[in-house]
Amino acid sequence: DDGGRQNHEVIGREDPGFERLEKRELHAFVKKSMMSLKARTRALIEEHIEEDLPLRDVGKKHKLTKERVRQIVSEALPRVKRRVEAQIR
Repeated sequence: DDGGRQNHEVIGREDPGFERLEKRELHAFVKKSMMSLKARTRALIEEHIEEDLPLRDVGKKHKLTKERVRQIVSEALPRVKRRVEAQIR
């Protein structure tokens, strides 16, 4: 019994490749959404999140304070999230 779930939900639960596909698609949506950001903002996010650099190191590289990097990233991420959600719908 699938408990009323959709076919893709049941298949996805049994197929480990399904989850990888979803993650890959989500990553593509995020990358596409980030293209709407200014190049510097995009670089700050990529360096901090994807490259896992501490805010302090990202700031030094771009001649910004740690706090300013945090502010820029914090302001940009909700915009990226909204764009990703719009693509998924």
